[in-house]
Amino acid sequence: LLKKYCECEQQCFVQLMSDSLRPFVPGYYGVTQHDEQDYNLMDDLLADFDSPCIMDCKMGSR
Repeated sequence: LLKKYCECEQQCFVQLMSDSLRPFVPGYYGVTQHDEQDYNLMDDLLADFDSPCIMDCKMGSR
């Protein structure tokens, strides 16, 4: 999956690859370029599903 590059998101994925949450997040394979645009390259967790239902949960603090 190619997702438009975001430095903050890229740093988060790099940290998650060595975190205890690793089994629960998409695999991250770094930054790639396509048509002079940078993208984060990661697994598509929904690729094997026909009609997936998605819930987006936000976690954090302010």
